[in-house]
Amino acid sequence: KDVVRALSDADIVYNAIIFPSLFRQTEADVRAFTKATGGEFLHWKGGDLPLTTLLENLRKRYRLLYAPPHGEAGYHRIDVSVVGIPGRFRVLHRNGYWSP
Repeated sequence: KDVVRALSDADIVYNAIIFPSLFRQTEADVRAFTKATGGEFLHWKGGDLPLTTLLENLRKRYRLLYAPPHGEAGYHRIDVSVVGIPGRFRVLHRNGYWSP
């Protein structure tokens, strides 16, 4: 939880390519970090490295900025979705934010 909080406070998006034979024990952590920051997790299964896919997906992203109103301190969940064209877009976003 401390790492996820630090990533959230740093305002970064964590993207990862996991090599299962090397990092089997940390895969769950990497998935949690990418999900918490709105990033993308790609699983390499051999063959071509999915780096091209990751870079192409980065170019297709939009960044939305949100300025939360002053309010209660703590963690606040958010949800982001595209309305009007179901199934056409994949939305990756943070699960929420910490307010001091």
